[in-house]
Amino acid sequence: TKDTTAPTTGSISYLNGFTNNPATNNITLSNGTDNVGGSGIGTVQLERQSATMTVGVCGAYGAFGVIFTNPVSPYTDSTVTDGNCYKYRLVVSDNVSNQATFTSTDELKVDTFNPAVPSVGLIAVAQNPPGANDTVTGAATAVEGSATLKVYKNSACGVGDVIASFTVL
Repeated sequence: TKDTTAPTTGSISYLNGFTNNPATNNITLSNGTDNVGGSGIGTVQLERQSATMTVGVCGAYGAFGVIFTNPVSPYTDSTVTDGNCYKYRLVVSDNVSNQATFTSTDELKVDTFNPAVPSVGLIAVAQNPPGANDTVTGAATAVEGSATLKVYKNSACGVGDVIASFTVL
């Protein structure tokens, strides 16, 4: 009987989210099986596509390209680079070229740099300057891509009346 059925039951999985250590980018693979009486599993190709990441959001993905042939599970893709997003798929062919593609909804985001803590200088210009017993304090918070400064009157940072708030993107 001629084998006309592609391999089945294969799978691929990897981290869905952020990593700061590309050396631990382990991809779990299962080649699946060929049908009973089939020709057997022939070639397995691990393919990857990438996109540029901006402030944690993945841009448009390029085409898939082969990164390894006949990989062993778990496969570590340590060639990923900071500031990029990645998706993988496994293309499995049997010995007579019937082909199946196994995918995942996972999306790997590589961010190896810690965000810089902004340097905040506080310049107080007030129409009604604080009185002799008033104090003005500032508190800054930062996430990648933006910084927020809040100015408080008569309190410790983070408590009391906010008299101004600025966000810099």
